[in-house]
Amino acid sequence: MRRFLVRDQVAAEVRRRIAEGVYPPGCPMPTEEQLAREFRTSRTTISKALGPLQEAGIIEQAPRRGTRVRPVAERPPTQAIHLLYARGVTDKPEGARIAAGAQAALARLNQRCEVRPIESPRELRAEALIGHCAGALFIEELGAVDLLNRLEEARFPYAVANLEQDLPFTSTWVDHGKTTRTAVRLLAALGHRRIALLMRPPEIFFYRRALAGFRAAIEETGLPLDEGMILVNPANDSARAFQLTRDLLQSGRRPTAIVAARDYLAAGACAALDDAGLTVGRDVSVIGFDDLTWTHHPPFLTTFREPTAQLGAAAAEMLVERLISGWRPAEKREIEAPLVLRRSVGLCPEPVAGTMPDILLQCHPGVP
Repeated sequence: MRRFLVRDQVAAEVRRRIAEGVYPPGCPMPTEEQLAREFRTSRTTISKALGPLQEAGIIEQAPRRGTRVRPVAERPPTQAIHLLYARGVTDKPEGARIAAGAQAALARLNQRCEVRPIESPRELRAEALIGHCAGALFIEELGAVDLLNRLEEARFPYAVANLEQDLPFTSTWVDHGKTTRTAVRLLAALGHRRIALLMRPPEIFFYRRALAGFRAAIEETGLPLDEGMILVNPANDSARAFQLTRDLLQSGRRPTAIVAARDYLAAGACAALDDAGLTVGRDVSVIGFDDLTWTHHPPFLTTFREPTAQLGAAAAEMLVERLISGWRPAEKREIEAPLVLRRSVGLCPEPVAGTMPDILLQCHPGVP
């Protein structure tokens, strides 16, 4: 076990030195004997550590000439970037569009791509990725936190498209705290004072951030915070959202507006409002998120459009930047979700005078 640990540590350190220019492109590297003395290990261990770098075309080893770092322009295009996602993800509109955006960007950047649906994170091994692909592009994090930590430690090029948890990996993401905050400010600008939040449990995905944004906006706008207006749907469907909204209406704490963390949750809320004889957009305003999971036509839901293709494309660009220029510290690149105004939002039926114009102009750049 220790032999493999030393080998991996040597490989990671050599990668770091190449990335940071300690061993410049085109220049000779220390010999295996010199590296063995420096790392206090055997020449065999050094040879095995350098093997994956040789296979990847990052270094070139030749008899009597030693080892040198190959310039990026000389590296053979034999290895592809592996596009990794959980099996079934691309059957859903969100995953399919993120993957399509990533593939389009890689094609534009002249990068070969191999698509790998994954049954379980356990089938992925850092050593296999490092030795057999140019870089790894993940559609969401696949539950492979340990693997991503390992790739980060090895300074191996990777990126995650649409990272929905607060983890320190190179990734693209949407700030769901910002979207719920913007939604509340918009509704407050339209005179709403009883605003509910409909979400999934805060311990999963991005919902903790969405809840924090909602609470912050309630405080900023001076609205009363009613914990009973925060509805948590334990199920991944709109039927439970319908029940939660119906129960809230029957409790006598009827909201004048609802912010839903996903459009399918908004669909359940709208069905409950319709069942209660209320008109969405007139009696109760509703705002969603994603512009993907709303199934009614024509669409009338005001929502934040999830920038799926951009999430994939930007992650692909971040990965290629690291392939060309070498290792960089982990970076998170936020992709904005534009607000799409439709008929589901209107003035509060009990507006507070003098609150709308200034706040409305400030709440989101897409609001006219």
